Amino acid sequence: MNHRHRSFVGALGLLAACAAAPAQERPDIVWSAAGTVRAVAYSPDGALLAASSDDRSTGLSTVTMRRVHDGAIVRVIDPRLRNIRSLDFSPDGARLVAGGLRLGEWGAPDRFDCVRVWRVADGALLLSIYDYLRKTKAVKFTPDGTELVVLAEDGRAFTDRHLSFYRASTGARLRWYGAGQTDMELPCMDLTRDGTVVACSLYGRVRLFRAADLAVLGDLATNSALTVAFSPDGHTLASAGFGPEIWLWRTADGSHLRTLVGHTENKDINSVAFSRDGSVLASTSYDGMLRLWDPTTGDLLRTYTTGRAGKVAFSPDGAFFAYSSSVDGLVLARNPYAPFAGSEMAVADASGPIGSDVTVSARLTSTGAGLSGKTVSFTIDGDTGEGVTDSTGLATVTYRVPERGGPGPRAVWASFAGDAGFGPSSGAGTLTVTRADTFVYVIDRTGAVGRTVYLRGYLYRSTDRERIGGRTMSFAVDGTPIGNALGDANGRATLEYIPPSGSAGSHWVHVGFAGDAAYAASAALGRLEVARLASTLWVLSRTEPRGTQTYLRAYLRSLPDLAWLGGKTVAFTLDGTPIGSAVTEAANGRASVLYAIAPDMALGAHPIAAAFAGDADFTGSDAVGTLTVTP
Repeated sequence: MNHRHRSFVGALGLLAACAAAPAQERPDIVWSAAGTVRAVAYSPDGALLAASSDDRSTGLSTVTMRRVHDGAIVRVIDPRLRNIRSLDFSPDGARLVAGGLRLGEWGAPDRFDCVRVWRVADGALLLSIYDYLRKTKAVKFTPDGTELVVLAEDGRAFTDRHLSFYRASTGARLRWYGAGQTDMELPCMDLTRDGTVVACSLYGRVRLFRAADLAVLGDLATNSALTVAFSPDGHTLASAGFGPEIWLWRTADGSHLRTLVGHTENKDINSVAFSRDGSVLASTSYDGMLRLWDPTTGDLLRTYTTGRAGKVAFSPDGAFFAYSSSVDGLVLARNPYAPFAGSEMAVADASGPIGSDVTVSARLTSTGAGLSGKTVSFTIDGDTGEGVTDSTGLATVTYRVPERGGPGPRAVWASFAGDAGFGPSSGAGTLTVTRADTFVYVIDRTGAVGRTVYLRGYLYRSTDRERIGGRTMSFAVDGTPIGNALGDANGRATLEYIPPSGSAGSHWVHVGFAGDAAYAASAALGRLEVARLASTLWVLSRTEPRGTQTYLRAYLRSLPDLAWLGGKTVAFTLDGTPIGSAVTEAANGRASVLYAIAPDMALGAHPIAAAFAGDADFTGSDAVGTLTVTP
């Protein structure tokens, strides 16, 4: 869909940079990484820097994401593209877009380009847009992240399309603009931060469009450009490229504001970029210099020796600028004109029980805007931690609430030490600590009547399942209290218990914690299985003559301790015939029955059998001895 257009008319006077240009120097480099870099882009929170680079031997592109503060590689993406000249993060920082020449089935370059979108968190490919694109030079997300703006030709013959808008979720083409001719060079494109105006170089001129419907707003009175950039407020457009001049234009009416002169004659300018607050304009050139300008006055502020430099971009907070260099590869340098502003710290109140993980947060702002990528230090009761602010200025730490201090309010202090761009600030909030829930665990036990059993209960904190030591727990068996025990450092309370006579069988053991200022009450049940003790019986063998009397005796003991058992009834038989019973003596467990040997009793051995039938506390037992009858 083509549109009629009007030309802006403006004065084209040249403004000398200054009477005496600043001396050349090296940038204040934070870090650098070797490679042939073609495009750079910052994440909105300023934490990541993405760069595309080409392999000199294969021409294949790689997209690398690095941490801004130290240059460490976070993720490497194989885009399956060549000649990536533009990158952009979505406004929420969750997606990254790039465009380039796609590879065919066997890895050879295809005749068409492809625009691809990846998820930043894991590098997963989310979207590929083909649409017969060629010569893709610029890709950008709209400010709301719902659309993609692509500067590229339609590669089909006799097809007039150069600037296209796509739905970022599906890749569907929404609207497009054709410049009236095919096979054009399309060097550059930019979008105002509010997403209302698009500027691009095409058809030998710099043209402005209304983004909503791609109506042509007008052409600037200049030739085509290699690079264009809007100021942060969108009021000014910088264009440069074919020659050493940088042209500044008023966006509203296309009038020429001033021309910045300082780069070497006959050396093209590769890239221009405004700082976050619009107070500095950076430019790179094939003359091996990177220059910083005051766009308001046109003054040349700094001249840096960089080697042949490509793309340049300022960090979202204005503290750094990144650029590509033939000497140093990808470079991050400090902005000597970073805006120094005050900062404010607001600490959110929080609450949680002892032992819980509480998220403590603070928001760092400057003039109401969140500051991203800043380190915030937290202090609670002498415990310290650090968090880094996100794109909204929010920093968080996870705090495990300790038992010390008990329930009640605790002060949360958060501080920012300040940096090159922003002054220090601090703030305080309140962490309200509450009593923690608990639970008791009772170990099932087994024992025997009259023998010591160690009953045990463990006290735990519900929030983190840690054991709680130093608390008294009460014990009861079948509802009858039997005593208290103090828990050790591992939260274990142990009570000695001797099951009384007649208690053989299954019993409930109740262990309870009454609660205190820091912890809520809890209780639990376990089982105690009480068994009867084993017994053993031994019969004393005798040799006696006919017609006499003798005591037949048996001895009863408990097992395994072999203690004498008194007061137990033992029955005796001789030759299978019952002859009486007797009660064992306490002193020696002996049971005795008096037996009269008949005068006519058969001579020889006669079996004596003794049996204890068992009772509530002891199992039964029996034994056999011999009565030998002599003449």
